Amino acid sequence: MVGIAALKHNVPAALVRSIMAVESNFDPNVVSRRGAIGLMQLMPDMAKEYGIDPNVPAQNVDGGTHHLRVLMNRYSKSGDSLRPGDRRIQRGATRCGPLSRRTAVPGDKNLRGARP
Repeated sequence: MVGIAALKHNVPAALVRSIMAVESNFDPNVVSRRGAIGLMQLMPDMAKEYGIDPNVPAQNVDGGTHHLRVLMNRYSKSGDSLRPGDRRIQRGATRCGPLSRRTAVPGDKNLRGARP
């Protein structure tokens, strides 16, 4: 499941697994107090945007990996760059949702405590 999504979206499988470990501890049934669902902790609006059912593990991983690729393209110069600073912003951005609606990434309260 992770390998297929990682290949499909050109994202390192280890990065996808590390996000799953932090976000859900690999529990496909977890729901956060804010409503994020499943392995990749997708918000319902994001799942709807990507046309996936976040309660189906394979779709959750695919949607989360797709979103990670979107963030990697947005916040790195080449889209494939995984410099340490890029990873920190990309991982923090997964916690913030669509940042295009926000005015500043570094001061965003949702980024506090994001792991580099």
